[in-house]
Amino acid sequence: MPSEPYTDEGYHSLRDKIIGLGERSFRKSYYPELQRRLADLEQFRALLDESNDAIFLINMESGRFADVSGSACRQLGYSRNEFITMEPANLIDPDTRALILPLFTGQTERMNIVTSMLCKDGTRIPCEIAIRTVDFNGKAFAVAVARDITDRQQIEDQLRQSEEKYREIFDGASDGILILELDTGNTIDVNSTACSLFGLTREEAMHTDFLRLYAGDKYTREDILRHFSEIRLSGPKLSVQKTRTRDGRIFWAEFNLKCVRILDGDYIMAIVRDVTERREAEEKIKASLLEKEVMLKEIHHRVKNNLQVVSSLLNIQSRYVTDPDDAELFKEGQNRVQAMALVHEKLYQSSDLARIDFSSYIDSLMKNLFYSYALGRDNIVLNTDIQPILMSVDVAVPCGLIVNELISNSLKHAFPEGRAGEIQIRISEADSKVVLEIADNGVGLPANYDFHTSESLGLQLVNLLVEQLDGSISLERHKGTKFTIAFSRT
Repeated sequence: MPSEPYTDEGYHSLRDKIIGLGERSFRKSYYPELQRRLADLEQFRALLDESNDAIFLINMESGRFADVSGSACRQLGYSRNEFITMEPANLIDPDTRALILPLFTGQTERMNIVTSMLCKDGTRIPCEIAIRTVDFNGKAFAVAVARDITDRQQIEDQLRQSEEKYREIFDGASDGILILELDTGNTIDVNSTACSLFGLTREEAMHTDFLRLYAGDKYTREDILRHFSEIRLSGPKLSVQKTRTRDGRIFWAEFNLKCVRILDGDYIMAIVRDVTERREAEEKIKASLLEKEVMLKEIHHRVKNNLQVVSSLLNIQSRYVTDPDDAELFKEGQNRVQAMALVHEKLYQSSDLARIDFSSYIDSLMKNLFYSYALGRDNIVLNTDIQPILMSVDVAVPCGLIVNELISNSLKHAFPEGRAGEIQIRISEADSKVVLEIADNGVGLPANYDFHTSESLGLQLVNLLVEQLDGSISLERHKGTKFTIAFSRT
């Protein structure tokens, strides 16, 4: 049977006897020593009462509480007298009561359990209880220290929810994700997409040497591990290469490798994407572009050839013309056709089928014009200052015709009777504007000559072409003739 607990009155009566106020049990000579020890005990008790943990002293014989700390009273809401009338099993969760039986049956001297304790108001406090049996003056007691783990459980719940959310995002990613050890390449984690990508179960994936799959036949494990070390120092790397699944199927994979910090270690995170369809589409596009490029080159070649045929026909026809003025008209027409044919020739010879290098074009055009008009005249010097400019067909053809007309005029009219002279061509670009300057130091144009209203077919053509380019043209008559044309390159 459990022994009757001490009441407050009995406790104070015993205390009076201990400190020497009762002469029947102790002599007054013991009073100072007992008083000191009692003070020490009361100080120790005060420290226990202020502890954040609830502390219980359990009488193993009666199975009831022999004493409790003040913190236990505050946390659970019972007084000490109420605790002393209770058994520990009345406080803990019924589902975990069986866990403390080995302690009372002598099967163990200490244990730790996680349970909840019933408060006086009916609520429950989750706690972790450490229990150990002790011997006081030949009597068996158990000391139980209970710690409120409400905050810890909330943190654990939040952590678990966070991990579940991470796992959901990790596994739900449309790309395969691998977490690999930086130094060894061993697999730390792998998502469901990566497993599907390589035809593996998760368990198989955790024991798969992905470095072998990544390396293929081109690299060794050592090469890949060195590559990992470089990524840690220099940053993420993106590559596209052939790789294989477990069953040997080859596919194109895009690997995005980066070094990530997880806890206190560095790891390689590999994001893998199957780009086989994209790669095949790119190959088809490249093949189609190559086919169109060949076709476009052939078109430019044929246009150039057709224009050459027209030029040859004009040349043949001019042989039957006896009037020198008419023959000159045929010659001018032939040069214009050749200027256009030269653009198409440069295009099919170029790697860029949409634009030509205009400086190279001008060099070829000048050779043709000097051969046509200044053959045998070494006293006319051509100076060029042309920036490297790429022009589209829509701009190159009218611009080439403008140069053809103005240089032809200079060669025909600026240096009469074998006069020596200089022709200058300067082409520059600034603020998306192309500036074309064509000048000569020949006899020049009359002061009252208006090139805008000229009856000359060549100058009429120049004005129309400048208008087509949405440009502007101006004339200077100082020491010869200088035309300046400005237009947009695009």
